[in-house]
Amino acid sequence: MSGTIQEVNPQEQSFTLKTTTGPTVNLQAPAELLAGLQVGDVVEVKRSGTQAMEIHKKENLPQPNMDGKK
Repeated sequence: MSGTIQEVNPQEQSFTLKTTTGPTVNLQAPAELLAGLQVGDVVEVKRSGTQAMEIHKKENLPQPNMDGKK
């Protein structure tokens, strides 16, 4: 599942993800998976039920210059 981080709560070991397909979901994750995550990060999450097993940040690729200027 892919989406954008909306909230990170390390104390409760949870985060909120706005998925690319529309719904917003609340997931649980150990603190080590939440480390370094920030609101607005685009991530790929592997989960089992409501438990995140893996979280991978997607790198922002540079956008091509479409205005013709260099």
